[in-house]
Amino acid sequence: MQTRIYAGESAEDRRSGRQDRLFQAAFDLLASDGVAGLTIRKVAAAAGISTRYVYESFANLEDLRSQAFDRAAVEVARQVIDAVGTAGPDLVSQLEALLGTLIHFASHEPEKVRLLLTDSFGDPALADRRQGMTETFAQGFALYVGLHLSESVPEKRVALAARMLVGATAETFTARIQGGFDYSDDDLLHDMVALFLGAIQSLAPTRESVPPFASQPR
Repeated sequence: MQTRIYAGESAEDRRSGRQDRLFQAAFDLLASDGVAGLTIRKVAAAAGISTRYVYESFANLEDLRSQAFDRAAVEVARQVIDAVGTAGPDLVSQLEALLGTLIHFASHEPEKVRLLLTDSFGDPALADRRQGMTETFAQGFALYVGLHLSESVPEKRVALAARMLVGATAETFTARIQGGFDYSDDDLLHDMVALFLGAIQSLAPTRESVPPFASQPR
């Protein structure tokens, strides 16, 4: 079957472009109006698209919110994976890449962070997704920490440390986007790396000797 081309774009490309605009409109509206103020009509108007196209992509408003949440979660996860994958192998470089990416994302995409961390409360569908995201991040970080430990540490202890660090990070970013405390990106990265490093080294010695890390507070 051939795909019809209109104005240089296939139907699939046009559909994908409309969906991208709808998601961005949803993120913008969530930032300004919150979950309670999000409606199909508002999203369609903000995206400059007829409501019928919204229903081509989403079953209802709950489906739109859920897919927007998933899209934001996948976006930040991919950025973290890419950053860690290209960082140096030592623990400090890895932590700087991981936490630096999260800080940059929170600073430049606050509406997505707000959706992931705060707007999900009180919304059953999003609350379940937030719990699942937190669990996935905690499990992944626990495996990551284990790779850097030179001694055997009980899995439940590593898992507890990972869960606490992931949870504390989420609360830190929540407070920051809500204006809870004043920290520059550089200072925040420096202090978070130091705190993560101390927590990981308290479990057991790390495999590598850890050099002083480069990011210094300003």
